[in-house]
Amino acid sequence: MKPGRIRLFAVLALLVIAAVIGLSGIYRVNEGEQAVVLTFGELSDTKGPGVYWRVPLVQEVRTQSTTQLYTMEYGF
Repeated sequence: MKPGRIRLFAVLALLVIAAVIGLSGIYRVNEGEQAVVLTFGELSDTKGPGVYWRVPLVQEVRTQSTTQLYTMEYGF
């Protein structure tokens, strides 16, 4: 192979990898949910309904319903 083709292949491969990583950070918070964004395990933000982006491998998103009631019974 020619050096120009190898360089082109390497650039295309890096672009594909960057696109996959970038698109894997998209998340959606549904209506009636609240999301907590954790950066390196520490609370950094809260989000309402909508479509957002997070930094993959750095941020974690946890969603919880705000309309559903959770009950716990004590005793009999």
